[in-house]
Amino acid sequence: MTHSDKIARWIGPGRIGVEIGAFKSPVPGLVPPPFYVDCFKEFALENVHADYYGDASHLPFQDNSLDYVVTSHVLEHVANPVAALAEWYRVLRPGGIVYLVVPDRRFTWDHPRPLTPVSHLLDDFTRGTTACDATHIDEFVFEADWSMYSPGTPAAEIPERRALLARGMHHAVGDGRDINIHFHTFEPGNVLALLAALRDWPATRFHWEIVDHAERFPAENPIGFLAVIRVHKRWRDRLAAWRLRGRIARDRRQALRADAQPFAEWTKRQGSDPPSRIAACIDAPQENSAVAAEGFVIRGWVSLANPAELAAIEARVGDQLIGTTDTLHIRPDVIAALALPAGTPTGFDIPASYPSAGEAFQVRVSARLKDQSLLPILDRTLARS
Repeated sequence: MTHSDKIARWIGPGRIGVEIGAFKSPVPGLVPPPFYVDCFKEFALENVHADYYGDASHLPFQDNSLDYVVTSHVLEHVANPVAALAEWYRVLRPGGIVYLVVPDRRFTWDHPRPLTPVSHLLDDFTRGTTACDATHIDEFVFEADWSMYSPGTPAAEIPERRALLARGMHHAVGDGRDINIHFHTFEPGNVLALLAALRDWPATRFHWEIVDHAERFPAENPIGFLAVIRVHKRWRDRLAAWRLRGRIARDRRQALRADAQPFAEWTKRQGSDPPSRIAACIDAPQENSAVAAEGFVIRGWVSLANPAELAAIEARVGDQLIGTTDTLHIRPDVIAALALPAGTPTGFDIPASYPSAGEAFQVRVSARLKDQSLLPILDRTLARS
């Protein structure tokens, strides 16, 4: 079966809905096109296909306003899947459809990882888990099948790459930043069990039914599982949906909340963020390491909110420049940890030398911006070898 087959059966033409996280591959067969919503400006160095800013757990639509919510390979990136499902339930009118495709872990790099139990997903909702959460970092990094996750990585380098990736993600969470990983793993069993549990769980009590499901879906990329859910709701929601329906039929923008942000405007504001927002790490040498007087290399990574502002990475002892580089290289571990677009250069190697140092000396690594200002990254105390 294909998307076109299932969309024709369960949604059909003339409906008003949303697809979350479509990127460049929107689900086919939705006529007229849905609202497209995303929370990233770009992915894999290409612009994201979106009309409005939002994420799976925060959609810019009124209650009971949409005929359908479509997502494909999104829920695994959500730290709190029940919160996302609750949001989709909120925006759907009675009779609306959730069209949900998740990767089946058995056919992805997640296959060695344990299956996430329904109880854990419910607990995430109770605790209010967000994407700034370290619970699954080590499981994702050290248990995923790296021959599938990063097939270009030589086997001998995988342990180091894993360690760097885990360290970068823990560093990001420690700084209060979100990460983008497969937080949970899914198979048909736990997906269907979760959807059924949410009908009776006191925190949700969703009035919905599972009307269709399909394994190895879609046929052209059979690594996923499809679940189709029809929402029913109570009489108050039916009345509210009826009042909205006429306005939305005349102008579909009436489905949007007053605070909905057009994606182009949100992107422009993101692009004007001040360059003072910086994340960085020094991987080597470690604190109090011994280095040679004739020279050593400082390795690490740096990510600025506005990368175009970066001119160079510099190392100094006091006011003395001891090394610099204007070249960054790609670090897949950092890209994954910070949810950066694929191919974003962040890594640096600074050849440094400080022959006049005494027994110990402190190196400060900074980012020099194109306006010649310096943003401190980190200090490191080193010793003579």
